[in-house]
Amino acid sequence: ITFTKAFKSISEPYALRKKSTMKLQSLDDRTEVIRFDDNKKLLFFWKTDCEPCLEQLDSIVRYQNNINADIYLISFEPHDRIKSIMQNKYQELKIYTSKEDKLLFGRNIDFYPTVLVTDNDSIVDFGVGDISWREVVIK
Repeated sequence: ITFTKAFKSISEPYALRKKSTMKLQSLDDRTEVIRFDDNKKLLFFWKTDCEPCLEQLDSIVRYQNNINADIYLISFEPHDRIKSIMQNKYQELKIYTSKEDKLLFGRNIDFYPTVLVTDNDSIVDFGVGDISWREVVIK
């Protein structure tokens, strides 16, 4: 995996629990359980009252094909709120809600937006705040 200055590099991957999963609810009310022991994933944690989060959605749409990972946009806000705000917007993105706000490593997300990149049961990179999506490269 190659990262650009868009992310803060992690010197050592942070190991997740073996066979870690996260339960998500899609905007069309399907439940999806994502596993972290298979392919690479980019998790974008956001909130509706976070202006930088909302500003980055257009960039994610524009540059998502440059990212060789499954991309999940995840909010911990109430599902009905996200569904009503995002109705008919950003349909090309995987937008989810989750009640699992302790995440995979037992900590809350305190700053938004936060991006975690996972690979083989490990967090291999992260970013907090404004991300330059044009510079994100995951191989």
